[in-house]
Amino acid sequence: MSIREQARKLVDQAEIAIKANNPQYAAELLRQSILYYGKDADAYLLLGIALSQNKMPADAENALKRATQLAPDSVKARFNLAVHQYSQGQVRSALNNARRALEMSPEHEGSKSLAARIEKEMGLQPGEQPKTTAAGNPTPVETLPDEGLPQMSFIDRLGRGWVVVAWAIAALSLAGLLLTLPLALPMMGSRATSDQLMLAFRADPREHVLMAMSFGSTLLAILWIALDAIHRKGNLLWVLPQVFCGCIGFTWLIVPIYLLFGRREQPEDAGA
Repeated sequence: MSIREQARKLVDQAEIAIKANNPQYAAELLRQSILYYGKDADAYLLLGIALSQNKMPADAENALKRATQLAPDSVKARFNLAVHQYSQGQVRSALNNARRALEMSPEHEGSKSLAARIEKEMGLQPGEQPKTTAAGNPTPVETLPDEGLPQMSFIDRLGRGWVVVAWAIAALSLAGLLLTLPLALPMMGSRATSDQLMLAFRADPREHVLMAMSFGSTLLAILWIALDAIHRKGNLLWVLPQVFCGCIGFTWLIVPIYLLFGRREQPEDAGA
């Protein structure tokens, strides 16, 4: 399967996710698709819809504008851009794009209805141009930016690698625990005091490496979960069990639990 075919497959999966009211997962699939092949107008169109539902209007508009650039004759892309702009109060831009969609397809009911609605709200005759902008200035000629690519965060650019990082942190924590056991178990049967056992443990040259692995994996896990929860608009309270359990060496357990259950949380849909 070629890279372009893989990208298209992700687009198809994203469309199913949007219909299933899972826009965040759809956005992840579409960003991955765009990394494979960045000239598919449908990918940007669906990404705009998904980002709009995820309450990211600026990025959604950029994606929809990019779709119109890649497919200038697409009525669907132009109409969805108009609908999004209208929902954000950009009535003049929405009117221009609704009219452009009508020029391409005079029988398109959605564009016809939206254009008529905006004209009525603005007190315009059909086809009449607004004389001024909302600020009272002469209406400028609207041009699309040369680059309408939505900004992708560091986490989005990593894609699946971001999850691999989490599993690597868990593996580091587990490795530290397994390496600590051969040192700790012989001491557990000793009659020495706790202070004596601690001194004996710290005297072992391997102790510094093991402590670095333990504390390092704990701090990395806290940072990873916090960043992931913020990025996904999830529950930051997942950081608390990591802080507690990480201090007693259970980072290797909490990270997989978060990956399996914590990342299921989805933001509320904005509605289509």
